Amino acid sequence: RCARQRHAAPRHLRATTISEETLATKTELDRPFRNYVSVYRGAMMMAEVLSFFVLLKITKLQNEAMLPWMAWGFVAVTTPLAHVLYNRLDMGLLLLLLIWIYGRIRSLEHGPLSVWNIISYVALGLTIPYKLVGMIVVPFVLFADTRGVSSGRDKLKVGLLLSVACLSVAVWPFAAQWVSSGPATLSFFKYHSERGIEIESTYASGLMVLSLMGLPIETEVSYGSANLVTPISAGLAKASAFILLTALGLLAASVYRLGRHHRVAGYHAGVLAILLLLLCSKVLSAQYFVFALPLLLLLTIQLRPKWVWFVIPTLMLMAVITTLVFPYLWFETYIGSGLPNPYCLVPDLNVLPCALLCLRNLLFAVLVAAFWWTLAFGGPREQPC
Repeated sequence: RCARQRHAAPRHLRATTISEETLATKTELDRPFRNYVSVYRGAMMMAEVLSFFVLLKITKLQNEAMLPWMAWGFVAVTTPLAHVLYNRLDMGLLLLLLIWIYGRIRSLEHGPLSVWNIISYVALGLTIPYKLVGMIVVPFVLFADTRGVSSGRDKLKVGLLLSVACLSVAVWPFAAQWVSSGPATLSFFKYHSERGIEIESTYASGLMVLSLMGLPIETEVSYGSANLVTPISAGLAKASAFILLTALGLLAASVYRLGRHHRVAGYHAGVLAILLLLLCSKVLSAQYFVFALPLLLLLTIQLRPKWVWFVIPTLMLMAVITTLVFPYLWFETYIGSGLPNPYCLVPDLNVLPCALLCLRNLLFAVLVAAFWWTLAFGGPREQPC
């Protein structure tokens, strides 16, 4: 096992995660590969800068007094995740999600068919081929946009036009790949359906707690991740999809009860749907917090600005824990030094990283539940349209 996990190169160039130096030697593409690394990281850095300014624009539109909190909060929650900021694709996903939210907010004064709302649906559509995340958001925003339209014919028109704006940009990358790969283009669905309970997920935290009560537990490296194997892991993995659908159904009910005029609740529900996807997923990798933590910060500024004094430190703690576990407490040797790690998570399941993961996931679940409760029962939204 390589002790230094740095850049995640294209999968067809590697069978396991290896260092850049080893990969460059293996492929005999030293200079082209390093050029690729520079461009890749430069693109992610640009996405981070743009995300920062879009977040500030969103905050200015909704609560200008909270601009300092947002600026310092974004820096505070992303800095501890520096090891994945520029080595994964998730900062680009955050940028697309923020463009969707910004366009959505700008459209609240102009109606569902305004240019800004079309832009928001295009950005949302781009998240689908990027990382599929937008798939669970679209139903919530479409429902919010069409529900406020009185005429049945106009409902159909609004729903159709917005769906076309979203799906037309979502489909073409799959269509382009289909030309050369055929049905194999969709093989990633099978891949994800077969994955087990990843060691950082909320389900894994539950299994760790049950192991203290006698549940047999061990780690297995497969499907590109470390997974927990127990007598109930397979059943839990299969049930995860139904758990997610149930959670999304309850979230939809929360949106429904808000009434027909609350288009703003559509994107609040969309953001919560993304967070519920992570919470109920079999996989919760470190890089997912690159977009999850800023989205939680955004919900704080929008729904409960008085909470910032404890939410920002909580998000910082979650980011620090994420980095402590991966990469510092993950491997059998310490990153960079090669010295033995007595607190190894994989495969030893040492109590320290397990306890840290349980704490992080508990904090994550509590914050998501708190904002869900706020959305459903916190009274009228400040910007009904």
